Amino acid sequence: MREHDGGPERVLKMRLVGTFKRYSGLQRAYLVQVSTGGRLGVALCVRCLEGPDRSLVRQIGSVFSSIFVTEEHLDILFVNENQETALASVCTPFFGNRMVLQGETPPP
Repeated sequence: MREHDGGPERVLKMRLVGTFKRYSGLQRAYLVQVSTGGRLGVALCVRCLEGPDRSLVRQIGSVFSSIFVTEEHLDILFVNENQETALASVCTPFFGNRMVLQGETPPP
């Protein structure tokens, strides 16, 4: 597992940030490259105060499908505190609390 970043992924992250700002319970989000069964894939890992949120999943799907072709897919994982600790050891969240995007200074 490692951070996944490239041109299209940056567009995805920027658009997701707009969606995430409307969800006060969403704490952090990571876009990671994962390997399952010897195959590489991409997963969006999110940490929410209240666990999985179907409305958020629908919004993420809408944003994703507006950027990528139908053959592509994105796994969405709602992570708990222990899982996030392991995740944070290999990558940085692109969205978190007041953080807007990696490299940008959060507002005061």
